Amino acid sequence: TYTLQLQDIIFLKNGTEIHGVIVEMIPGSSLIIRDESGTLQTIQIMEIIKFGKKKITQESMNPGAVRSYGMTFKPGACKISTSGMYSILRYKKSNWEDLRDFKSSVIQGNLSFSLFAISGLAGGVSINYARIMDRGFRAVDFIEYGPHLEWYLNILPYFKPYLGAALLFSKSLSPQYIYQIGSSRTYDFYIGLPVFITRNLAIEQAVHYAISRVTGELRFGDTDYFRNLNFQTAEFSMHLGLSFFLQK
Repeated sequence: TYTLQLQDIIFLKNGTEIHGVIVEMIPGSSLIIRDESGTLQTIQIMEIIKFGKKKITQESMNPGAVRSYGMTFKPGACKISTSGMYSILRYKKSNWEDLRDFKSSVIQGNLSFSLFAISGLAGGVSINYARIMDRGFRAVDFIEYGPHLEWYLNILPYFKPYLGAALLFSKSLSPQYIYQIGSSRTYDFYIGLPVFITRNLAIEQAVHYAISRVTGELRFGDTDYFRNLNFQTAEFSMHLGLSFFLQK
């Protein structure tokens, strides 16, 4: 957008014109003008022939542009985000011979909350809903939850890349299986990029690399049939979602 402004013009006896803004005037003595270069000049009244005004148009920045999008993530700021995720490559190694070198896919929904403790660094909690679809087996539903840390690089007004790490624990929701898990940990490392579309709202995408380790026991329904669990997975995934940022 453009704004219309008035500029002062001072015409001197030596033929010089000075364009700028008059800052101070001492009647009958002198005046101070800030010229177009930003320099303050003191002019004696006796050197002036006349004063004038000039209309100029100046490009002004939309108040919602850099200032609005330029989140600095200061202490006390928070982030609430929701996203969907799909694994693009997942590999499982297991103590079950029929599952060795077995590939599967995962669809996830995510909800997370982050609070900035220091400028650019946020800690929070994540809750994921995950559906694992192994070929030849029924889909298994999980809830994953745990803490995370995210470090934001405040280098561009619209784009705020960040690095993140999370430790997640799992709980099965599938009624056809009864998991008695000795331990279930997922170490999730990711790189994200929120693209701000308003001051507080961003479209966010990220790439994840996660390593999971599960030990324990798996029972099928109400039967006495069970198998011991001892497997690990490595997974690349991508997520796309919306994030809401609130800053004082």
